[in-house]
Amino acid sequence: MFYYNQTTVIPGTAALTLYCLNQCPTATQLAGYSSATLPTPFANGTDAQWFSASSSANTLTYSFGAAGLMDDKSAPVILEQASQYPSGSPYMQNGIQTGWLVDSPLSNANCPQGTAAATVCQPSNPATYYTWQTGPNQWNQSLWLTTGGRVVPFDPPQNIAYTVPTGAAYGTYSGLPILLQFNGYGNLKGIPGSCVNPTDNSVEDCSVSGASYVPTFSIPDGTKMTLPSLSGSTTTPLIVKALNGEILLHSLGSGAAQCSSMALKPLTLPSGGLHDPSSTADSEFLGTMPTVTAAPKVIDGVVQ
Repeated sequence: MFYYNQTTVIPGTAALTLYCLNQCPTATQLAGYSSATLPTPFANGTDAQWFSASSSANTLTYSFGAAGLMDDKSAPVILEQASQYPSGSPYMQNGIQTGWLVDSPLSNANCPQGTAAATVCQPSNPATYYTWQTGPNQWNQSLWLTTGGRVVPFDPPQNIAYTVPTGAAYGTYSGLPILLQFNGYGNLKGIPGSCVNPTDNSVEDCSVSGASYVPTFSIPDGTKMTLPSLSGSTTTPLIVKALNGEILLHSLGSGAAQCSSMALKPLTLPSGGLHDPSSTADSEFLGTMPTVTAAPKVIDGVVQ
């Protein structure tokens, strides 16, 4: 897991060269530590130095990209299975974490005046630094969806300002501005509502078992909205259309007697009887099943 000032960094979002002076593991050092042939997971004596090193040879340089953190041999810095840790390892519980990884070369200019010329120091208060964790726990590992070796980015939900139309159908929200949340195709949230009893559609607390959530109003089909860009440079027009519809019948209560005069007209089934469409003998009613030779061109109304 890679962190920028305590914020998780997604692999592939930045190509970085990073410099480490304290607690700097390498793939070779991790392998030796795992096999108990090396006493520490950190290379070049970096487990025992802080703030300064006697020379740049006692530091490490990393690259970070789509494949994660790579050491100076372009090998991934990972030790993620509990079985890879030697018995009694102090890193078994919390994993292995680097010291500060800074994005500018370590130099003598960062050291106090009078320090030996070969000595290099890390910045005393860098504006930006990174850390890397690897270990057998879920919280110090990361799992990403990739394509072509690159991480697939997931856009966060986006807010859309919407002014409710005027009219009695919109209740107390008539003409008011509200904020909706767009979570991708077919997923527009934020319309206020309440829970109702599924038997008579009377309003009841949502904690009641079987209660159904019903929106206060529906956005009319064809309503135009504008989806703001995450970068702020462009916008995307949207046209709203319901994917599903539902009609709730209101209970007449004491007025139900007025239905006693209603006459129901019986309907006669079409002649010819009933047929099972899955039966080969009845295929003449639906026709011969076509042979599909290519991928579908449209899925859920989206052209592929």
